[in-house]
Parts: sequence; C-alpha cells; structure tokens
Amino acid sequence: MTRVDHLDMLGSDHCPILLDTDATPVQTKRRNRPIRFEALWLRSEQCEEIVRRSWPQYDADEVLCIPLGRGDHEDTLIWHFNASCKFSVRSAHHLALDLYRRNLASSSMTKSYDDWKFLWNRRTPSKVKVFGWRLCTNALPTMQNLMKRNPGVDNVCPVCRTEDEDSKHILLQCPVVRQVWALSDLPWRVIPNWCDDAADWLRHVSSTLEANDPDRALLICWLLWQNRNQCLWGMTGSTAEDIAANSMRILWEYGEYIQSLQQANRTDSSYSFWKAPPEGVIKVNFDGATFAE
Repeated sequence: MTRVDHLDMLGSDHCPILLDTDATPVQTKRRNRPIRFEALWLRSEQCEEIVRRSWPQYDADEVLCIPLGRGDHEDTLIWHFNASCKFSVRSAHHLALDLYRRNLASSSMTKSYDDWKFLWNRRTPSKVKVFGWRLCTNALPTMQNLMKRNPGVDNVCPVCRTEDEDSKHILLQCPVVRQVWALSDLPWRVIPNWCDDAADWLRHVSSTLEANDPDRALLICWLLWQNRNQCLWGMTGSTAEDIAANSMRILWEYGEYIQSLQQANRTDSSYSFWKAPPEGVIKVNFDGATFAE
C-alpha cells in the first residue's frame, strides 16, 4: 500500500508531496487551509522518517541537508552578476562582453593548437618553423606592425616600393612574390579572396595541399621574408628564379639530412646478441684472479 502525504504546515508557498511506499491505509481528513512545507521539513520527525525509509542512507542524508527557508515571504528574483543583485543594462552589457572574450579566447587557443600542430609536422629546418609560428601569431615586424608602435615608420614595401607592406602583400601579392609562386609549380595559383592575411592563407594551404607541398610553401614564405630583409637593409635582392630554385634545394638537402640521422640511429645489424645455448649444452660462467704472493 502506498500513501501520499501532503505536508500541510505554514511556512512556504510550496506544496510538495512525499510518497510513502510502506504506509498502511489511514483515513485522514484534509484540512481546508494553504498547504505549506519548509517548517515541517525542518521540525517534523515524521518527514525525516519518510525520507530515510524511502531512499538509501546517503541520498537521504543529502536531501535532509538541503537548507530551506523559514520565513513566510514571496520569492524574489536575484541578478547575481553584480553586488546589488538587481538587474541593470550596464551589468548585462559587461556580462555579454565577458562571455564574448571567453569564447574568443577559447577559439584562439584552438586555432593556436592547430597552427602549432601544422608547423610541428613540417619537414623543414627549425628556423623555418619559428618563422611560421611568428607569421601565424602576427609577430613578424612588417612595416604595418612597426607603424602601429611608431607612427613615423614608412609603410611602403621595401621590395616593390609601390604599395603598403603587410604579411599578405610581402608574401603573396608583391609583384616579385607573384613571380616566385608562378615558378614554384605548386598545384594552385589563385589566392582565396577570403584570406585576410598570410596566416589565414597558410592555414588554407595546410588543409588543401598534400605530400610535401605544404613544406615547400612554408619554405618559400621564409625565403621571401629573407629576400625582403635583404632589400630593406640595402643589399641586392634575389631573383624570382633563384628563390624558387633555392626552395627546392633546401627542401632536398634537409630531407637528405633527416634520412642520414635516421640511418645513424638504427641499430647495427652486425651487432651480436646473447642467445641461449642449444639443448643439452650447459653454459658456465667463471672468474679468476692472480696475486703476487
């Protein structure tokens, strides 16, 4: 037999019901008054008895530890994002900004992880990987970035001397740069219009090119940056043909270097290992020493 108990005690506007699964039929007359609960929950032994009989000990202890209000008052809406606990447009604005910054930081961490994973897997010298990381984090000292710190810096590209220099221009759009990419024989020619800078383009390359093409693309970017620095400091820049040829040469030389390291780390096949003696043969180890006396 199951009995449903209405906990009719003044102290709250709630009307909870406890289901007593071990009850015997009892005829009770319901009183016509508001059904309350919290005061009975805190003071009545009958309520605690029903809870402990209906749930395991651990769950019953957790239920009975729930703090309940004692006062006879209405519920109040609380805005817990400011000290006054009252809603305001200003506090909602600050909350929206905080949530936006958290989401932005989370997406930035994911993007940084993907960038590092792409660069770490490249078969290029370490200095080229460091350059790629600086490119992805917008840490290259392009004229545009330098002008942000010093407004007096000339923003003109040191290679073509016709357009402003940012990472997209010096690595993708400069006239000399376009000749290098045309001579590279990579399976693409058109730069996506949605790429805001060279870092976005490099991420696009990592997901579209196959085999060693991403390695060569990153290496060409590094050579273009080295050529840019030569022009900046008054030295003679390399031609597009030389840059394209150097990218193939460096990539081949580095591949040979990696293979030589792998061969050096392999175990020599002529090295003899200990083997157990054949069946029926006993192996005896002994040691001896001589003394002058």
